[in-house]
Amino acid sequence: MSDNYYNQDSNYGYTNETPTRKKVNFFEIGIIVVSVLGVIITFAIGFNTQAIKNRDEQRFADINNVVIALDNYYLNSSVNPSSRTYPVANCSFDLNEVDFEFTLREQLTGMRLDLDTHAYIKPDDFPKDNWGVYSQNLNQRKLPYRCSQNLSGDSSDSIYKDEYPSCNFSSTAEKRFRQCYIYTSSNNGDTYQIGYYSEVDKQFIVYRKFRETPIEFVR
Repeated sequence: MSDNYYNQDSNYGYTNETPTRKKVNFFEIGIIVVSVLGVIITFAIGFNTQAIKNRDEQRFADINNVVIALDNYYLNSSVNPSSRTYPVANCSFDLNEVDFEFTLREQLTGMRLDLDTHAYIKPDDFPKDNWGVYSQNLNQRKLPYRCSQNLSGDSSDSIYKDEYPSCNFSSTAEKRFRQCYIYTSSNNGDTYQIGYYSEVDKQFIVYRKFRETPIEFVR
């Protein structure tokens, strides 16, 4: 009796057997991997979607600032309301990048001293679509330059005398060539159109204004 008693006390109720660990099978590993990948993909999609929205918000803000400058330019263009004009397109009466980056930029930044010396937008602040494809000379361009009368010199020179970059624009090419700010006007300057390519809507956002009437969305 005493031997059995001491044997029980010496083990304190514990056995000498080592507990076995449950093995993780490939199915469980697969579930973990898929779950982690799902979280990563969801985060990446959300991050990319927000980045696209942020780019469009920047474009909207840029165009809105130019619209404000256009209104001020128009009001200062003449003391006679019936003679007031917006900057008149000299490249094309279809929406295009040259009339934005050349015609509009010259007149809204005070570079055209014969028209208006006031800088409605500071030259260094004149906007461009930061996600477009830009070139400083003809040799660098991916797409043809559409208005040769605005060129500063031969193909090795900067397209514009002040070396401002020119956007490679096509309304029908791949997305990166649509990402330009565009402008045009009527031939007498009483109406203008201005726009940008929206990555969210996957189409051009274009606004039109006739004289002092409210600006309207046209596309």
